[in-house]
Amino acid sequence: MAFNATPYVIAFHDEIFYLTTWNCLLRQGTNNNNKFVYDVQMYKAGPRLIPRCGQIRIWTATIEGIYFARDLDTPPVLALRWIEK
Repeated sequence: MAFNATPYVIAFHDEIFYLTTWNCLLRQGTNNNNKFVYDVQMYKAGPRLIPRCGQIRIWTATIEGIYFARDLDTPPVLALRWIEK
C-alpha cells in the first residue's frame, strides 16, 4: 500500500483444520529505501471451536510508528515504533 493510499478492508474466514494467521511486513522510507521495517502478526485465530467472527482491527503506519485500534470507536494508539534494519 503506497503512502496516503485509500484504506481497504481484508475480509476472510478462519480455516477449520488450520489456524488462520495474517502477517504483514510494514516498511517506511523514501524512494524504495525502506530504512525501517516491522513484521507484524495482524491476526491469529483462536481455538478451533471458538471463532472470532465479525472483528475489526485497525492498523495505521505513520512516520512515528505503527498505531493500533480494536474497533472503529476507539482512537488508535502507538503500538510499535519502527525498527531500523
